[in-house]
Amino acid sequence: MNNLYISRMQVMMRVIKALIYRETKTRFGQKKLGYVWVFLEPIAQIAVFTAIFGVFMNRMMPGIDYIVFLTIGVVGWNLFNDTLNQSLGAVSSNLGLLIYNKVKPIDTVISRAILEGIIFWAVLPTILIFLHFVGHPVKYIDLGLVLMGFISLWIISIGLGMFFAVLSAIKQETKWILNVILKPMYFLSAIMYSVTTIPGEYQKFLLLNPLVHSIGLMRSGFIENYDSYYVNNFYLFMWCLITLFLGIASFVAKEHRLRMG
Repeated sequence: MNNLYISRMQVMMRVIKALIYRETKTRFGQKKLGYVWVFLEPIAQIAVFTAIFGVFMNRMMPGIDYIVFLTIGVVGWNLFNDTLNQSLGAVSSNLGLLIYNKVKPIDTVISRAILEGIIFWAVLPTILIFLHFVGHPVKYIDLGLVLMGFISLWIISIGLGMFFAVLSAIKQETKWILNVILKPMYFLSAIMYSVTTIPGEYQKFLLLNPLVHSIGLMRSGFIENYDSYYVNNFYLFMWCLITLFLGIASFVAKEHRLRMG
């Protein structure tokens, strides 16, 4: 029984590895500009928000480098947003491969999610290193907090990505609905501002958003004096557990439907 399970896991890992390679070639092609854009997009966002909010936020958060603070929020949001959006079309884009029994619908979503995780770990350190050389160094790193924030954000992204991927195969309007949800969510995830700048009576509503907690953890792992009193680890854990269960259960229940396209 154990040997059969190990064999199936090995097959799954080989399939996912092949899909990641295929996704990389499809998304970025042979041109280097495709890879460069992965870095230029968050840098452009950071530049725009720094120009708009930089002076004000530096006054509101004394002792905290706003550009570093903002970078963590923007790159964290992009991980969540891109994983969700890439998951939506994962199955439909790989229908031709699903005729092979070894390729499972869930593999297509996992491969895209892993690629987004790789992009995150390529982009965030690169931008932070660049900031170091232009006068915005990161003087403190708690890798444990950074990893906790990343893993919780990534798991929630994967769980919701799986769920919406199944939903999009059933309802064509799913992508439109998700885009409507994500637009205001960007501004409700404390990307360009700190929770501490929000009046206390409104913070409880903002903290219903698990992204605020995940990004808060990552920020406290890079900014020594960042006040992350509001982060609730148990709340994050429950979000990870529920979304991952919901995503996997959706794929198991609808696997035959997904193979049919």
